[in-house]
Amino acid sequence: QDPFYKPLLGQLARLSFFSAATHQLVFTLCSSLPFAVGQPQDVGLIFLSAMATSVADTGREIGLSSAEIVGTALLTLTVATAAVGVLTMLVGELQTSGLRVTLCWCFLLC
Repeated sequence: QDPFYKPLLGQLARLSFFSAATHQLVFTLCSSLPFAVGQPQDVGLIFLSAMATSVADTGREIGLSSAEIVGTALLTLTVATAAVGVLTMLVGELQTSGLRVTLCWCFLLC
C-alpha cells in the first residue's frame, strides 16, 4: 500500500509467488494428509501490509536508504511469518485449543 514500494512491485510480486509456491510444496510434501494443499492465507496479508508500511515510514523518518528499508521490511515480514508458523505448529503439537487463544493474544500484544 505504501507508495515507497511501487517501483519494486514486479520484483516483490515474483518474490511473493516464489514464497507461495515454496509454502505449497513444503506443506504438501511434509503433511501426513494425502490430500493436503498448502495455500497462503489472505487474512495475514493485511497485517503484513501494515507492517511493511510501518517499516517504510520509520525507515524514511530515520533516513535509511531504499535498499535498507526493503531489506528491513523483508526481514521483518519473514520473522513475523516464521513466528506465526512456529506458534501454529506448537498449538498443533500440544493439541490444545485453549492455548491457541492465549498464544494469539501474546503474539498480537508483542
